[in-house]
Amino acid sequence: MLTKEYKVEEISYKRKEDRRILEAVLKTWFKNPKLLNLVSPSLKYPFNFKEWIKFYSTIHTKSIVIKVNRWIVGHLGIKQDLNSNKIHLFHLVVDPKNIRHGYGSKLILRAEEIGQYFNVNRVTINVLKNNENALKLYSNLGYKINLKKSNK
Repeated sequence: MLTKEYKVEEISYKRKEDRRILEAVLKTWFKNPKLLNLVSPSLKYPFNFKEWIKFYSTIHTKSIVIKVNRWIVGHLGIKQDLNSNKIHLFHLVVDPKNIRHGYGSKLILRAEEIGQYFNVNRVTINVLKNNENALKLYSNLGYKINLKKSNK
């Protein structure tokens, strides 16, 4: 079995070139409305990149991607909560053609390293209860699941 080389790096929605590339990547991934709903239930189909980038408008938000052979195969948003010394992970998505290769885990582990750099003591994420793959992923990484009822 060949091992694919990968690289996790920070990107910025403030940089025009990063936005251009991410818009193309995300529009391709979110042609499937089910995937869009699992990643960001508040966004409506068809995918609207301008609505997506509203999540990244705060100064304490970072985005990381994982690349294989210089192609983006995964994305994760990280928001630092300065008041409660935690980070919140959101918009974890892996290219459907590249799932089950450990890329989601690699993104989460990198986010945890970023959190350690800022001395955070807690990591949170919201996951839909029907997103079994995400629930399994977080459980395998040692996350505790706290079920909460939605206010919708």
